[in-house]
Amino acid sequence: MLISFLGNVNEEWQAILADAGIVILALVYLGVIITLLIENRDPVKSLAYIMIFILLPGIGLIVYFFIGRDQRKRKKFTLKGSGDLLRIREFIEVYKSYFLHIHRSLERDYPEDANIADLFLHTRQSILTDKNAVKVLCNGEEKYELLLEDLENARHHIHLEYYIFNHDEAGIAITNKLIKKIGEGIRVRFIYDDFGSGAIGDVPDLLENAGAEVIVFDPMRVNLYMNANYRNHRKIVVIDGAISYVGGINIANGYDNRQNNHVYWRDTHLRIEGNATNMLQMQFLLSYKYATGGDIFPFEYPYFHFDQDPSTAYVDIVGSGPDSPDPYNMLGIIAAINKTRDIIQITNPYFIPNAQVSTALEIAARSGKTVRLMVPEKADSRFVQWAMDSYMKSMLRAGVEVYRYRKGFIHAKTLTVDDSMSMVGTVNLDNRSFYLNFEIAAYIYDRDVTRRLRDLFEDDMNDCERLVLSEWERRPVVHKFMESLCRLLTPLL
Repeated sequence: MLISFLGNVNEEWQAILADAGIVILALVYLGVIITLLIENRDPVKSLAYIMIFILLPGIGLIVYFFIGRDQRKRKKFTLKGSGDLLRIREFIEVYKSYFLHIHRSLERDYPEDANIADLFLHTRQSILTDKNAVKVLCNGEEKYELLLEDLENARHHIHLEYYIFNHDEAGIAITNKLIKKIGEGIRVRFIYDDFGSGAIGDVPDLLENAGAEVIVFDPMRVNLYMNANYRNHRKIVVIDGAISYVGGINIANGYDNRQNNHVYWRDTHLRIEGNATNMLQMQFLLSYKYATGGDIFPFEYPYFHFDQDPSTAYVDIVGSGPDSPDPYNMLGIIAAINKTRDIIQITNPYFIPNAQVSTALEIAARSGKTVRLMVPEKADSRFVQWAMDSYMKSMLRAGVEVYRYRKGFIHAKTLTVDDSMSMVGTVNLDNRSFYLNFEIAAYIYDRDVTRRLRDLFEDDMNDCERLVLSEWERRPVVHKFMESLCRLLTPLL
């Protein structure tokens, strides 16, 4: 009888605890929802979180606590953003005597593009530069060969900032070259992202032992804030303040098609020689200041070179990230789309656009402009694939030409507008690149560079399948359902 009584008491306590757990969970969800409303977030993103709470209660709460909270962003990046703005304004004071002349020249040579440069100047995100030589690099094998030559010729300093830097043939070749240059008295500073460079191995130790300054950008820690948000997705090299690299190619074997990879990798990068290197140097030094807490370098030789004159291209360098008051690279892309007179060609591996970008593309196509979009045939995850596919019908119905790259994986992030303006950078067409990650892009006003990028696009079209609306609509119902489901969750990407 005693055992039976204790058993009944135990069951009652279990019921009470279960009820209390439900109440506590409900209060937690209520608190989260109230927080979402108070923060005045994008309503689409807030509704996406509420939907995942309803469909996947336990998982939804975990997802929110790992990637959804903005406290970390506010605490870490508000001060950084305001400090960076002060540094850029200081730089403008040094450089402003050049700008009016350069802007007048741009208005004369490329009048239709001046409004984009105005956007970046008035938001204090970039200073238009002239007299740049811009070389378009196709794939990792072309970039690595030229980069190793430029590193060999360094005479004062080498600055590198990478999302992915692997301990493999490509990474070791760069590492050995850097160690050699350190032995010659060259100062090397290297920033790498702790999340992206998970396969970096002992490269940091090798460089530090040789005398390099190695900085881990936002080290990962095992706590509630461990997540994939707010990562440094940039790929920057600055050599002697005179030569720079920027674009989509990281340092890893997968980007080099000489390595007999199982997937052919198609990517695009830039080598810049000229005054735009000053702006890439500025962006590197802002990352350096944030990651180390150290002082920024003076805006003077040998870190900054004014009046370089290797060629004639105009270039804006635009950084954006969670520290930005606004998504400046998204605004630049929309401004470029809106000013199209004839044709716009976009290559991007992650086409999950928000309403602003998709609407701009659809308006351009419906206005009689030729709008061409190139994406991979197969994304690197099923979720991303379904999410991307969910946008294809609306693009096709608006008249956008959609090409799916079949030769391998196309990772290039490029844009060309008409015959005069282009963009190459690290920016994917998704909310993660627009709002969460540190990104960088070069906006180039030059007919030769634009022609080279357009030629590459047209060459890549030979390895693509063009989507046809009538055929696309016949895909299986289960695919359509998965696309719709993933589309609802895209604000969380």
